[in-house]
Amino acid sequence: MGQSNSIQTENQRNKQGLKREFIDIIRPNRHKETHFQSYQAASEQVSILFSSANAFHLLERDGILEVIREASSEHNVNIRILVDVRREVDLKEIKEKVKWAGHGSIAFQPILKSSFQSKITTFIVDSILSLTVEMKDKAKESFDESVGLATYSNSESTIDTYTSIFETLWIQND
Repeated sequence: MGQSNSIQTENQRNKQGLKREFIDIIRPNRHKETHFQSYQAASEQVSILFSSANAFHLLERDGILEVIREASSEHNVNIRILVDVRREVDLKEIKEKVKWAGHGSIAFQPILKSSFQSKITTFIVDSILSLTVEMKDKAKESFDESVGLATYSNSESTIDTYTSIFETLWIQND
């Protein structure tokens, strides 16, 4: 069974209350495939917390905006994006890219002037799956070169924690 089919199967099992909890460590060369497939399986909401503007730019170059635009428009999935932005030039560029990609259907909040310090980019899908990716080297030109380990999980306590962090930052920056 392919990764995409297993993600869809887990989503169905979770919704039916037949949840088998897991936390998997994902190799660096499998991160992108895992989260792109997670978006395609999303049915309600995707929340993304980028650890930096550079993390956003790296994934944007790899096609993340097209994948989430497709999830938003074809499956009516609510997309929310938080990005830790330190420079005005990054803020303007990210706003434009999100606006272009989402045609108003993707909500974006910058994290400005915050004590937020993280090297982890977090993806939460339908409040039932999470993917956290360690961003190791922001000087690299590609996402694959700049990431370390990742965890992929449907653990309720893990997802609740990431969701709480996301929601707190969203409210603080609203």
